[in-house]
Amino acid sequence: MLAEAKIEANSDVPGAVDLINEVRTRAANSNVPGSGATYNVGLYGALSQTQARAAVRMERKLELGMEGHAFFDFARWGVSLAEINGYTTYERNGVLIL
Repeated sequence: MLAEAKIEANSDVPGAVDLINEVRTRAANSNVPGSGATYNVGLYGALSQTQARAAVRMERKLELGMEGHAFFDFARWGVSLAEINGYTTYERNGVLIL
């Protein structure tokens, strides 16, 4: 949330990228015993405000995807209608209706 606030205020985008990279570093160093998954988690370099906004939004989706935060993020970002319509269109195309 602090990274997002810094990005939106355009006050410290490099500091926000550092915060995002802290989360990515933690994820890169985590190990789930018995999991066969291996991930290559890189860090972000210098980003513009627009690129940093996209990065922090993606990280929130990855980190909090199943915790019920998405709708509130979408509402805060002003993209609720587009995201919900995109989801329902995607699901509608994949469902067999008899």
